[in-house]
This record gives sequence, C-alpha cells and structure tokens, in this order.
Amino acid sequence: QIKKVAIKTIDQFKYCDRKDDGVISADELDTTLKNLGIRISEAEVHDIIGLYDLDGDGGLDLNEFKRMIGILELSVETSVRSPGKAERMTSSRAAEGFNQGYR
Repeated sequence: QIKKVAIKTIDQFKYCDRKDDGVISADELDTTLKNLGIRISEAEVHDIIGLYDLDGDGGLDLNEFKRMIGILELSVETSVRSPGKAERMTSSRAAEGFNQGYR
C-alpha cells in the first residue's frame, strides 16, 4: 500500500524556484521535472507555464503555482475515478507526474 505524504505547497514551490527569486521559470520547471524523472519537451514545459501564468511574466509566482497544483490535484483525482478516460492535455500528464513525485 502506498502511503500518501503531505508536502506543503510553499515547500514544493521553493524546491522548484532554484534561483530563489519568487518565480518558477520554464528552465526551473524543466529541471525540477527532470529531477523527478519526468521527461517532456521544451514546448510542453512552456505550455504548462502558459496555462497557469496569469500575469504573463513568463513564469509562475506562488499564487499561480498554488492554482496549478490545486487544479492538477483535482485532475489526478478525476483520472483515478474514471479509469480509461483519455487525458485532454499533454501538460496534464507532466503535471500529474510532478505531483506524484511529492507523494
């Protein structure tokens, strides 16, 4: 049985924010995903940033990151409840893996 471990969103954010500047860039997100064993294309990383970057600065601040994590957690729960249902976006696959890396 897999034990679910809760890691605070702020700690997840700090882990991704390698430059410690309060914004997760595409490069930082790519590095984090690779460290978690998730290999996606540069275009997919930029797609993820584009989906959740509400202020258009090219990165994810803490609030945007929290929004992304919240949406992805719902997506993972829905996928588990509906086996066989195709994922609608490649970036959801990547983000799901990102969340799994923290569990």
